Amino acid sequence: MRKFLPLVLALMLIAPLSLVPSVVSAQHLFLVITHAATNVTCTSATVSATVEDRCPCAVLNKVVHFDYGTSPGQYTQQTSDQNLDGDSVDFSADITLLPCQLYYVRAHVTCHDQAGNPFECFGNEIMISTMFCCPPAVTHGSSSVGSGTPGGSGVQPSSIIGLRPYLPPLFEVQSATVAAAKAAPGEMVEVTAMVTNKGGSNGTSKIILYVNGQEADSKGIALSGGQSAPISFKVSRNDPGTYQVHVNSVAAGSFTVDLFNSSDMLIYGSIALFVIGMLGLLYYIMKRRTAV
Repeated sequence: MRKFLPLVLALMLIAPLSLVPSVVSAQHLFLVITHAATNVTCTSATVSATVEDRCPCAVLNKVVHFDYGTSPGQYTQQTSDQNLDGDSVDFSADITLLPCQLYYVRAHVTCHDQAGNPFECFGNEIMISTMFCCPPAVTHGSSSVGSGTPGGSGVQPSSIIGLRPYLPPLFEVQSATVAAAKAAPGEMVEVTAMVTNKGGSNGTSKIILYVNGQEADSKGIALSGGQSAPISFKVSRNDPGTYQVHVNSVAAGSFTVDLFNSSDMLIYGSIALFVIGMLGLLYYIMKRRTAV
């Protein structure tokens, strides 16, 4: 029987591994957050993102780049690949833009496991506007024209009046906070964010609440150009653990779900003291009777 013991132990170790799926969804391997662009000019911007490696297995050849284009969800350009080292990495890149355009950008992570299987994961999409760089329209009387040309229509530059360019709505989440650091299972936690319309006209936008990288809720907000207003969400979780919260791409903080909150501990502690006191009293009475 002893000579079969190593074989039995080996089978006990290998059997659970056979239950692990051979393909793992990339969204469970990484948490990818695309941040709001900075240093935006008429021809360039700096984009950045954070990648958190959540895969317990060995993941090889982790690289990242940014996809971008002028239509939502359609990307015609990308930045150069960057290698990722470490479990949590911040990275950035400079992208080339054209004036008078709206760009849509996302972070894109690719990797391979030890067996050579490829995985992909994408961050949330952000928007970059260069509409503030639109050349002004011109008008002469009731007709819109370009700049005057010698030998052309005869329009004199002094009669051309510049029009203010149209600036579309541009919504950004300025800040976000989680109201409570701890909560009981199922207890609601409030998340508040400040949203600003940095564009030049009225508009509406969808603001999304993410918990651990997954969309948990969304709300619409309407603001005039230059206006700011708060927006709030309520979220709850039943499973114990710590949950990271973002509003769009802005980090709001985290909250931890405990099995017992402070009020529960007070109730249970009071009950425990009462039981201990009753047991002590019972022991004292029985000891007195025995002594008599």
